[in-house]
Amino acid sequence: MFLSKPQKELLEILKQVGSLKELQAKKLIEMKYAKSNWETTAHQLACNGKIYREQGYITLPNQSIDQDIINAVDIMLLIESCHIEIFIKGTKPFSLTFFRQREHKLWRYDICPVPVGKEMIICALLEGINCKYRTIVFLLEKLEQRPCIDTVCDHCFVQKSAHTYHFYK
Repeated sequence: MFLSKPQKELLEILKQVGSLKELQAKKLIEMKYAKSNWETTAHQLACNGKIYREQGYITLPNQSIDQDIINAVDIMLLIESCHIEIFIKGTKPFSLTFFRQREHKLWRYDICPVPVGKEMIICALLEGINCKYRTIVFLLEKLEQRPCIDTVCDHCFVQKSAHTYHFYK
């Protein structure tokens, strides 16, 4: 099967993160290929069994939906809606890492989900981390977790309520 550039890009993104909301995938493809037709791109891949589309999600065959990745991509797209240099699945404790231009420099953003009761473990994992040109975005389950998170890196907090994300410094 001959694949277009947007189709190749979509498959690469899904290999990297596993699953996305269709709206997220569409936005990421349109960032790179503004004139692409999302429905054609996704439909042809789905018809040929390269991807699965179900209930607003898109995955590779035999992949499950990872809600941490879905939330992290939502946050990434809220932080940078025009152009993302690169993004990759994060290494623990981060669920996603992406890069964007800020202050004429390339900054690294790490999205870190923080389950209730794991705040001290997250802080321990972040000890000694290089903080130059780096921002950590902590995805909290409860706002009461904020005082328990201590890092010298530039950071912010995010909490999801219903389908809305709230950002805090």
